[in-house]
Amino acid sequence: GPIKVIETGVDGASDAEYLVLSMATFNEGEPFEANRLAEYNLALSSSQYFSRIQILPRQQQHNGHRLPIDVQITKKPANSVELGGGVSSNVGVRGRIKWTKPWINKYGHSIGSELDLSGKKQAVSASYKIPIEDPIDNYARIVTGWQRINNEDTDSRKLTLQLQRQWLLASDWKRTAFVKFEQEDFRQGSEPAQETN
Repeated sequence: GPIKVIETGVDGASDAEYLVLSMATFNEGEPFEANRLAEYNLALSSSQYFSRIQILPRQQQHNGHRLPIDVQITKKPANSVELGGGVSSNVGVRGRIKWTKPWINKYGHSIGSELDLSGKKQAVSASYKIPIEDPIDNYARIVTGWQRINNEDTDSRKLTLQLQRQWLLASDWKRTAFVKFEQEDFRQGSEPAQETN
């Protein structure tokens, strides 16, 4: 008969075991297929949680038709910060800071925020991502932000809150549904401030 996967062990981060095993592209007891291990490796890499992934069959423990699998992982740093800046003719000097915490709990929740500053535009946003079935294609996200644009005679301030839900269809297309709330105050020239919802 075919060789069957009998167990999958996770080395490197015990708090990641739940998520790593939930993303497996095979089940214990199924026939072993090398391409399934490659798909599993790709899924773990695409999740953005890990800096190193190695999936190995335990050949030395191969027992007739039973084959254990080892998954060795290294999680990404607890916090990631990106800095950027530049100068352009339409906005002048611009700076950007992005902070990400890719791993909050064993279920793979993550959080991030971004600050974008220039003479004409200031914006700050934050997001919280919650995997539903898998963190790549099936998740919910909460996004909130504030933005101010001061462009010549127009001054506007906008506050947003967005609830998103993304999932993968049977046709391999991704579908995203969202509800967005916006409140904007703006002033044009010497006219009184106006508000839109």
